[in-house]
Amino acid sequence: MHLPPEAAATKIPLIVYIHGGPAGAFQDGYDPFVAYLNGQGWAVFRPNIRGSSNYGAAFVAANKNDLGGGDYRDVMNGVDYILKNFPLDETHMALFGYSYGGEMAGFVEGKTKPLQKPS
Repeated sequence: MHLPPEAAATKIPLIVYIHGGPAGAFQDGYDPFVAYLNGQGWAVFRPNIRGSSNYGAAFVAANKNDLGGGDYRDVMNGVDYILKNFPLDETHMALFGYSYGGEMAGFVEGKTKPLQKPS
């Protein structure tokens, strides 16, 4: 989870950024694109969902014949967790990914309902 400095004072919008692959993986370290998004006031969540290559062979194979199943649940469980534990504005969220991450973004969009703004 990458938070901009404004997170200390107010709720901030969230971008969920899904990697390609599906056997790609995010690693800790400086990412200029994440730094740019943080500089624009966005929090960035980069989950390593099942199928990612940084947890061993069994984890890489965990989404075989199940694309858009368990990996989708991993994304959504991660989002639920960070919404409960970080100062995020759940009415301002975005989602994108590249390659397989773009496919996952489509799964998420197709399986979720838009949030209704509180009245």
